[in-house]
Amino acid sequence: MTDIYLARHGKTEWNTELRMQGRLNSPLTQEGIDGAYRLRETIAEVIGLPSVLYSSPMPRALQTAFIAMGGPESPARCPIIPTDFLCEMDLGIWEGMRLEDAKKSYPEELDNFRNHPDRYVPVSGGETFHDTYARADAMLSKLDWGIAGSDNDAPVLLVSHMILIQSVLCAISGGDISTLRQTPFIEQTRLIHIHGEKGLTPTVHVF
Repeated sequence: MTDIYLARHGKTEWNTELRMQGRLNSPLTQEGIDGAYRLRETIAEVIGLPSVLYSSPMPRALQTAFIAMGGPESPARCPIIPTDFLCEMDLGIWEGMRLEDAKKSYPEELDNFRNHPDRYVPVSGGETFHDTYARADAMLSKLDWGIAGSDNDAPVLLVSHMILIQSVLCAISGGDISTLRQTPFIEQTRLIHIHGEKGLTPTVHVF
């Protein structure tokens, strides 16, 4: 399988306010924009030029992707392809809610959301972790089929979100959904390199 690199979008206003985002969006902060520019430098040092960049279509991810591949002052250096497979988990009525309010109103559900993804049932609307895992697995299948590859096997870059990236890491190693949230915290605009075959424990390196 082609080497895969992943990055989480830059910090947003709701991240600083500890609000749950999901499919809703809030703008990148200046720190988030600066992080996207640092990601561009890391990509140039580590990858050079990806064969293609797949991005979540959500504005915070797309803005990060465009900065990482050139910034507003220059055209993107490789194709940037939005795909719904990389959207963040739909959090239903929790979207826009402060984390502390969700903890007060839905303590058991939030505990399952954070620690027991196999038990989590959305309060009203939204996705389960099984749904998000299935989207991540479908994205990996596309990469396995060679849709994202290039003739010279240049790396593929994905720009997405916390839970979707955790789902990718879980799916690529064949892990059970109950372990999905046990993956390390995904820091924003840090470049993650995954190397290995699907179903086997991959080598993961964070730059």
